[in-house]
Amino acid sequence: MAADWNPAFHMLLLLLVDLSDGSSLTTSQQVSTTHPNTSLTLRPRSNGPQPMNLNPDDYDPDGDDDAVPTRAPAPPRDTDLEPCDYDPCQHEQIPCHLLSAQGDCLCPGLTSSLDVPEPPSLMVLSQEGSEVVVQWCAPSSPVTSYMVTVEAGNTKEFGQNVRRGSIGEVPQGAKVCVLALNDSGLSDPVGGSCATFQSSEKSSTALKAGLIGGALGFLLLLSLALLLWRLRARRKAGTRISTHDTLETF
Repeated sequence: MAADWNPAFHMLLLLLVDLSDGSSLTTSQQVSTTHPNTSLTLRPRSNGPQPMNLNPDDYDPDGDDDAVPTRAPAPPRDTDLEPCDYDPCQHEQIPCHLLSAQGDCLCPGLTSSLDVPEPPSLMVLSQEGSEVVVQWCAPSSPVTSYMVTVEAGNTKEFGQNVRRGSIGEVPQGAKVCVLALNDSGLSDPVGGSCATFQSSEKSSTALKAGLIGGALGFLLLLSLALLLWRLRARRKAGTRISTHDTLETF
């Protein structure tokens, strides 16, 4: 009896195991398949940690991992600065960038040092004794030196702080130009940076000649007036003598 019962019991256990496996497989397939009436796919929910979207610029390798990344505030800009005491026409003028570094002031805008400088402004072209003196104003450009050229004459170079210089003797009517120089080249000789030299000695000589001519003319007129006066005086004297003789005869 025991021998007949054992095989039947084993077959019943195997049948229960097969039914249990089939039910588990069917349930798993239903969970992983798509519902026929919707486009939603059922997936297992994950309870693990989610990744954080961090900005690489906010990452600090030496900081605390638990600290919240923050961006450093921009330093405040001082907008109350006064313009620098800079005069582009002043002789021996200190460069504005040095004045700004010393006194925390603002400089006027300049063109790029990679560009040829703008032309200077020639202000005065005068003669002092036997030499000609040139005075100019700096352009709104970085300048390393100035070149003064004389038509059919020599060229003289001056430092970047110079605004006035002597160029020696210059022929009458010669064209004089002031040019600015930097690492990118030499400025163009335009109208504002050039002038024609007119000798002041010639003007003074003409003035002297005019004064002398006026004085000679005045002396000539004075001499004529004196001569006429003497002639009239003689005529009056002759008339008086003739009348006196006539009266004596009677």
